[in-house]
Amino acid sequence: MLLSTLPKTGAPLMLSKPHLLGADHYRQYVHGLSPDPAKHEITVIVEPHIGTPLYAASRVQFNQFLRPIPHINITQHLGLSFVPILWVDEGIALNEELVDFINTSLVNVLRTLDIVHWTLFAVGLALFVAMLTWLIVRLIKRRENAQVDIHTAK
Repeated sequence: MLLSTLPKTGAPLMLSKPHLLGADHYRQYVHGLSPDPAKHEITVIVEPHIGTPLYAASRVQFNQFLRPIPHINITQHLGLSFVPILWVDEGIALNEELVDFINTSLVNVLRTLDIVHWTLFAVGLALFVAMLTWLIVRLIKRRENAQVDIHTAK
């Protein structure tokens, strides 16, 4: 990923991920870069139940695009190259107090509700099996009584 400010402002400033991550073509113009997606990607960690971001980090690198500029003699011997100027690493992380508050007020409640849900499901299933068994036993006894009544009536 490489964004250029040249078309809009005329300034030869390029924005990229740190170490020109994702801009492989341009990395050949700069020596000593070693992009690492684990360190240089945009990162967001979200609490899965409520969608609260627990941690977020965005990293961007500003690069100067060097080239000869007509009518400026000092730039006539410049080759096409990139010069990394500035690397900005912005981020936010919830403190332990807020994470604990989310855990106690929501996540633990959701876990408890999940346990209650599956417990009630198991109890309902057990009652269903017990009632089905009782119904089958009752029908078998009724059929046996009906057959005994037929034999005694003869």
